[in-house]
Amino acid sequence: MADNPFAQPSKLAFELPLFDRIRDSDYLPAFEAGMREQLEEVSRIAHNREPATLDNTIVALERSGQLLKRVEMTFSRLNACNTDPEMQRIDTEMAPRLTAQEDAIHLDTALWARVDGLYNKRTSLHLDPESLQLLSRYHTEFVRAGARLTKEQKTHLRDLNKSISSLTTRFKQNVLKATADGAVAVDSVHELDGLSPEQRRAFCLYSVPTLPSATSKPLVGGVTAGASSIPHYILSDREIALIEAKRKAMARMRAAKRFVRRR
Repeated sequence: MADNPFAQPSKLAFELPLFDRIRDSDYLPAFEAGMREQLEEVSRIAHNREPATLDNTIVALERSGQLLKRVEMTFSRLNACNTDPEMQRIDTEMAPRLTAQEDAIHLDTALWARVDGLYNKRTSLHLDPESLQLLSRYHTEFVRAGARLTKEQKTHLRDLNKSISSLTTRFKQNVLKATADGAVAVDSVHELDGLSPEQRRAFCLYSVPTLPSATSKPLVGGVTAGASSIPHYILSDREIALIEAKRKAMARMRAAKRFVRRR
């Protein structure tokens, strides 16, 4: 792990990831190390013999798991916009494990006792607004994650959460594959004869799926023989504007990556 790009915080501005060093093979070792490190940190917090305080419980939780946060944040964003088969395989493997990791923290009885105890006496702690908000948010997070459930209910919840995370990941990847498989490609601009200039511009700029979606419009008419066999969908001005905005954002991201590499 010593030479893993996630092992230490990045020295770039805002701790931006070291994109020029990250390889797919770096993710799993970083996930493994980060999960192990976080559980060790949380265990020390939960079983601290000192009385619970904001600093040794809530702030300590806030600062725990930094390695896992670094790799998970980078992986999730790159997997969403620039995935590949290996990243999808990692996503399939890690989704239920990361869910189980969160449950191990939120459903820890000893840790919940410290968080709940602090929250119940919050009025006597004389906390500043920021600290009170932090305590309240953590307490709400634990409650919503199932900290108040019985032992049997927690076991059932863990199974449900793992199943949901696996199914969600599979569905997301199936949608991505269907979208990619349904993309329309043309070899010549003449195949677009019959489309209006606006429709032709939309077709050339954006990936137009053949599979209907919630935002798909009726098939375009008036296409000549060259394009009559190709299903086309009309994009509204608002949809084109939204896609343009996304394209510009992606361009800025690519520019930032090039800047990082030059550094």
